Amino acid sequence: MNERKHNRENAIHPDELAGDTIDIKGKSYVTYNGVLKKAHRMGLKSIETEMIMNPYENDKNVAMFRAVVIMDEGELGEEILKTFTGIGDAAPGNVSDFIKPHIVRMAETRAKGRALRDAVGEGVLAEELEGYSEQQQRRKPQIKKPAPQKPRELNHEEFDKQCKIVQKNPKSLDILWKKGEKGYGDKFTKDKRINEIFDKHIEIALKASAEKAQQTSAEEPQQNNLD
Repeated sequence: MNERKHNRENAIHPDELAGDTIDIKGKSYVTYNGVLKKAHRMGLKSIETEMIMNPYENDKNVAMFRAVVIMDEGELGEEILKTFTGIGDAAPGNVSDFIKPHIVRMAETRAKGRALRDAVGEGVLAEELEGYSEQQQRRKPQIKKPAPQKPRELNHEEFDKQCKIVQKNPKSLDILWKKGEKGYGDKFTKDKRINEIFDKHIEIALKASAEKAQQTSAEEPQQNNLD
């Protein structure tokens, strides 16, 4: 029978395992994903699992699975099937606190991993070790929190400039005020200098509106006389 599948020289080369090895206590271990990739390249036909111990039906909360891996070791179209089995267990005493709520899945993963590592000729997998989950947590990319933004400072000169642009239109000044209130909140509405600037321009705008209204009223009789 072709023994090429179990030759240790065919073990996974570290270069093939970018992201599929993990260091635990200073030693590198292949992960389940690593042996699964290798198995697919070497002729994996199927993986089946069966729960043989339910953690909710025993006092020690032990979950146990049996996994059966079938490999095709034939060459040149010849099918030669070989079966590998593995037993995997997980319990609160042999997993980390992070994994304890997921011992059923861990037990199944361990069972499949043990069958697969026998099929591809690898040693102990990372998932079989208690320190696996903590190391996985450390490997997760740390999401940097955005630095708190410094509160924006009120620019009195800029506000005065914007008011001058629209100072003859009270409605536009009101819109400008609401924009400042939305952007700065109480810091804007309670600022003494901001209020002084706004009141000055509102007064100018109201005076301009009154003068325009008087001018319009004075022009109307003249227009009637012409008619």
